Amino acid sequence: MNFNKHKLIKNKYDYVWITSPFILQFINLEKIRYSKLIYDCMDDYLAFPQDDHSIEYLRSLENQLLERADIVLVSSKRLQELVRERGFRRPVHLVYNALEPNNSYQDSNIKGDDGFFNIVYFGTISEWFDFNSIFELLRRHEDIRFTIIGPSEVSLPHHERINYTGPVKYEELKRYARDADAFIMPFVLNSLVESVDPVKVYEYTAYLKPTFVVRYRETEKFEDIAFLYNDVEELSSQVELAKNRKLHKMNERKLRQFIYNNSWDSRARQIFEILERDI
Repeated sequence: MNFNKHKLIKNKYDYVWITSPFILQFINLEKIRYSKLIYDCMDDYLAFPQDDHSIEYLRSLENQLLERADIVLVSSKRLQELVRERGFRRPVHLVYNALEPNNSYQDSNIKGDDGFFNIVYFGTISEWFDFNSIFELLRRHEDIRFTIIGPSEVSLPHHERINYTGPVKYEELKRYARDADAFIMPFVLNSLVESVDPVKVYEYTAYLKPTFVVRYRETEKFEDIAFLYNDVEELSSQVELAKNRKLHKMNERKLRQFIYNNSWDSRARQIFEILERDI
């Protein structure tokens, strides 16, 4: 961590932006009492797998942070509710995740060059990754394969039609994305997942290919740009339609509007408005 607490105290910044209660292990809030404190809450940190002692310790840190914060930003409606339940009495500002528009977001036809329909996932692989649904899809559809990209926190089950790449460089990731026939976000719903606004969905949909996303409250807003599923039966039917080219790519005008409305530039403008209004 590139963090210099002495520089932080010495410079007396107008704003101090904290993204996790863990940071309070390195900062004495009394030393920055003249700075405006922003808590950018991007996850329900208490819901991560950890022992009871760790949860209580983290809870105490977050309580201190909420008592001291001048502004709280959250990335999902569920986090907004949790922050209120945990005692923050001022407005809690909802600022969703976004994407960075660039030349990598381009139209690309469905491939299937090797006879397989290639479904790609990129991101962390942890205990909430729904391998049961993945293996059920492989059982039902002999002409699909999966490319799973990213670091793993769990043991990875073997299947001849699953390619685990591990972490890859960004330029290589773009190549995998261009070669995908579809993307997937196969998560088992739990309290941690249900608090997440999945940034990967923003990134997936910009490639103009079918994107399958488990349905929960925070993914409902992707209804027009992704294919939401409730269970493996619905997911399997969507995959079958996509293989047969019956799930068409989204309207380009709608896509460009989505990218414009959900760029990091647009989020920055929203945050500036919050700062100007509340501080």
